[in-house]
Amino acid sequence: LSSSLVYLSSTCNLPILVFGDFFILYSINNFLSSKFSIFHTNCENFKHFLLFVITEYSYQGLFMIEVSNISKTFGSKNALNDVSFTLRPGEIAALIGENGAGKSTLMRIMSGYLQADGGSVLIFGKNVEYDRLGALSHIGYVPEISSLYGDMIVYDFLRWIAGLWQIKNYNEAIFDAARHMQIVEVLTDKIDSLSKKKKKRVEIASALLHTPDLLILDEPTDGLDPNQKHDIRQFMKKYAQKNIVLVSTHVLEDANIADRVIMLAKGSVLRDTSIDEFKKVSHHKDLSEAFRILSKQQQEQK
Repeated sequence: LSSSLVYLSSTCNLPILVFGDFFILYSINNFLSSKFSIFHTNCENFKHFLLFVITEYSYQGLFMIEVSNISKTFGSKNALNDVSFTLRPGEIAALIGENGAGKSTLMRIMSGYLQADGGSVLIFGKNVEYDRLGALSHIGYVPEISSLYGDMIVYDFLRWIAGLWQIKNYNEAIFDAARHMQIVEVLTDKIDSLSKKKKKRVEIASALLHTPDLLILDEPTDGLDPNQKHDIRQFMKKYAQKNIVLVSTHVLEDANIADRVIMLAKGSVLRDTSIDEFKKVSHHKDLSEAFRILSKQQQEQK
């Protein structure tokens, strides 16, 4: 693989640097996320080779998220039942469902917060249960319930999170995330003094410090005004250009920006399809109406 990349780099006039397998995979993942837009137009050999490599590594789960047959019970309640799906870079997936459908439970299992009773979660080839730190290094998770410490200064909180990730250039990472989320001006403020909008931005910034390949957002626009919701949605669209964004929401306007819709019902996957296919359930191709139709059909099957 290394010799092939070096050869293709010289023959195709592409800037490919080889520093072992990890860097090669990281580079290929970047190429995949950019959807070939950076390739030399005459470099067909490289495109064919890269497609082969992507196919081989995708088969091994190194370029995607694999949720396989996840089950979870709480006492006598079956929270998740045999849930399976895959996610790939470059897409936003919306996880929707009625209250109690299992959305938050699934996200907590994917992020390593909860352990599943059965099944597995692979994050770019790393098993959340058996290689937890390896898997979590790819994940940024923003839970529905705030994880902020109100008595801390924003910068100090982000510095603390950066320390947990053992980020060496923490100051650069903090300011990059702060600029990304437009919170540079409040870095010296106390968290408790911030508006709900700014607090949400601080939470997301804390999840971006280690530049995760998978960003998990649980109800990211809950309680925000229309302009604030728009800003968060625009951020999700931009971040998903080179990464994976999984958003759990009951605000279907958030789901409208997704490429994929995964609908849970009573702990099982009811639908997993493109946003356009999901809307076709409704005669008017309306997302909210499609959701109501499928929910009603599920209730009638009791």
